[in-house]
Amino acid sequence: MIDIKLLRESPESVREALGRRRVEVDATLDLILELDERRRGILQTVEKLKAKRNTASSEVAARKKDGKDASQLLGKLKQ
Repeated sequence: MIDIKLLRESPESVREALGRRRVEVDATLDLILELDERRRGILQTVEKLKAKRNTASSEVAARKKDGKDASQLLGKLKQ
């Protein structure tokens, strides 16, 4: 198994090592790197959305604690 961190940091050395073993995976390694990059981008988006949700949830709790109406904010959270 190839460590994804090693593949990210030095794909050429991984290619060379696999070449010495007579394993041809050039296109496969490129695909793995592309998919890993997309995955990391999606994870960043998810984390940003979670942070937004947490901030809004805290705001709802603060509004309810102060006795204010939080229904509009709750509607946005449900979306």
